[in-house]
Order: sequence, then C-alpha cells, then structure tokens
Amino acid sequence: MPLNNLYSNLFIHFQNISSIIKLDSKEKGENMSKKKEERQLQIRQILEEKEKLKVKELAKLLSVTPETLRKDLDELQERKILVREHGYAKIQSSSVETFVELKAQENREMKKVVALEAFTRIENGMTVYLDSGSTILTAISALKNKNDITIVTNSILVAYECANMNLNIIMAGGLLFNIGKRTYGHFATEIIDHLNIDLAIMGTDAFTEKSHGFTTISADELGFKRHVMNQSAQKIMISDASKVNNKADIAPYAFCKFNEFDEFITNHLTPEQYDVVKTIKKVTQV
Repeated sequence: MPLNNLYSNLFIHFQNISSIIKLDSKEKGENMSKKKEERQLQIRQILEEKEKLKVKELAKLLSVTPETLRKDLDELQERKILVREHGYAKIQSSSVETFVELKAQENREMKKVVALEAFTRIENGMTVYLDSGSTILTAISALKNKNDITIVTNSILVAYECANMNLNIIMAGGLLFNIGKRTYGHFATEIIDHLNIDLAIMGTDAFTEKSHGFTTISADELGFKRHVMNQSAQKIMISDASKVNNKADIAPYAFCKFNEFDEFITNHLTPEQYDVVKTIKKVTQV
C-alpha cells in the first residue's frame, strides 16, 4: 500500500475513534447532568415539605456523599432557592417556586405531550375545568390560542397563568391547601355545584388495578373531585405513564372508578399497564 494511502487510512481511523470517544463522553456528561437535576429536585421537594433539615440527614436521605451534597447545596444557594445556616438547609422564603411547580419538572416532556393532547379537546366557547395537578402547568401556555373559553379551577397557579392570557376564569374559592396552592372544602364545592362544565381535564396520583380507580393523596380533595365530575358533561383523565400501575407510590384515596371517565390520555403503556386502564371508554397513548 502506498505510504500516502496508509497515512490517510490511519487518519480516518483515528478520527472515527475520536468521534466515538467524544460521543461516549457526551452521553456520560448528559447522564451526570440529568442525575444532578433529579437530585436537586429531590432536595427542593424534601425541603418544601420539611421546611428545614440537617445537612447530614439530607445526605442520608439522598444516599449521596457529603461532598456531592455540598456542591448541590452551594449551587441551589447561589440560585437563591435555599439557604444554609448552622448545619441546616432550608428553602429561601423569597423563592416563588412551589411544590406543584417542582413536581412539574418531573417527567416534564412526558407530561407536556399528554397535556397538549388533552387541550386539543377544548373547543371555542367551552367552559372547561382544569385540575390543580402539575401536568396541566407544563403546557398551559397553549391555551392562549383558544377563543371565548371559560376556565374553572381550584388552582391558584392555573388561575394566575390563565389571567396572564386574559382568559375568563372562575376560581373555586375555599380553604387553601398551602403546599399544593389549591382550594377545597364546602365553599369550593358550592361554587362548582352552580356550574355547568362542558369538559373537565383532571389529574391523578399513582394508581394500580387494586386501587379500583384514579386516586388522590388527599381526603379533602376526594370530595371536591367528585363534585367536579358530577357537574361535567365530558371527563378526561390525564397522567404520565410513570403513575400507571405504580405500586410503590400508590395514593390512598380512590375518587372514582376507571370507567367513569370518557377518555384517559397518557404516554405509551406496557401491556401490563394497559390492563389496568382497559375498562376506560377510550385510552389515548401519545
């Protein structure tokens, strides 16, 4: 083989190896970045619920080294999400992000495609109930393209976003659940009972076949959801696939049977997951 051809082949060979190494490094970097995001989300959720926690206890809960946790806390403190003082970490009081907004970051893309599909069922002139779950928030800006719709909600966050789009809003006022930024109770259901809702788009917590229906973690919310269902002509349940047949995180209260909903919109399901929801009139996988 001529010397020039040999050098040329060697050069191409080394280029290919270099490309493989770069791709491998990129994938590793993306995986590490994703793990860090998930870990920091966990930190924020834990501190939202516990207000403040010893750094040592936080490291144990997350099963990470003190050095890794210290880097995460430094970064979150720099972003003014939390503060560290005397061996404790706590959420900064001026942070505007809530527990629901943090939940919206979990499986965000999965949730967004589900919500966008549900919003295509909204027709101009409709009165639509939007639930207080995190899935709705991931795609709520898409509603700006709808005309003459009225949004009914018990979510302060949903109402705020809709107000910014100059949509008609009916807020079901009542007792305020601070962590979820949503209302419930007698006054909230009283408002719902005076409405004729064309379409309800609702969320659920994790459920399995044994839960016998869609679930919620809150007994207070159970009754409110039933009132919304009673007043709605059409009912759509939305959920990312991670909640389907999730035995680890199943919520305690079932507020309806699966077949009480007209449609279930979710991501692509495994055969085992589909078996759980097959009694619903229509299952749409996106």
